[in-house]
Amino acid sequence: MVVAYGQSEDVHGAHRLFSQAPHRNVATWNALLSVYARNGHLWAARALFDVMPARDLLSWNTMLAAYAHLGGDDECERGTEVVTSMAWEGTAPDEVSYLCLLVVCNHFGLLHTGCRYFASMASDYGLQPGKEHYSAMAGILGRLGLVHEAEGLITLMPCAADAVSWTALLGACHIHPSRQQLRRAHEAAKKVAALEPHSVAPHILLSAIAAPHE
Repeated sequence: MVVAYGQSEDVHGAHRLFSQAPHRNVATWNALLSVYARNGHLWAARALFDVMPARDLLSWNTMLAAYAHLGGDDECERGTEVVTSMAWEGTAPDEVSYLCLLVVCNHFGLLHTGCRYFASMASDYGLQPGKEHYSAMAGILGRLGLVHEAEGLITLMPCAADAVSWTALLGACHIHPSRQQLRRAHEAAKKVAALEPHSVAPHILLSAIAAPHE
């Protein structure tokens, strides 16, 4: 019921129902935490998280996702500190945890931190990065102008790159335009068009990249 209120954006109703619950377990706390995060109430989510009597992996991932998608510049450090706190409490991060961390690093251009997390997946926890992790890491590289490195990472993925990965490269070419990036942009746009033939996004981006060179 708490989650149902949150899905309808009735945050106050969800809080009222939570307050009236005679028995609360970690699932109940997680439900309200998710409601706050889903509706953009980052500070309320963090305040609730800090007083939870017990947390599980879903609790941590919900907070990581909130920081990844809602955190401003002043919240970046808090987001990256969450995974350290997880270790202190004996909760191992999973693939979702690391994806959220890489998204945070992408938002704030944290190259070295992102590389450390990307490598940590396998070395510390035996987790294999998936397409989403490669795309996020490519986004970090591309955002900082390391477009050649981003392209290399995408082409070296152990699985076939998807449209999200190639779109990330296309976006990097748009942020850092040059004649060299135009070649990469053409190739990336072809890949996206083949994977998503009905999408107009790659054509729009390619036109914007090519315009200064026409």
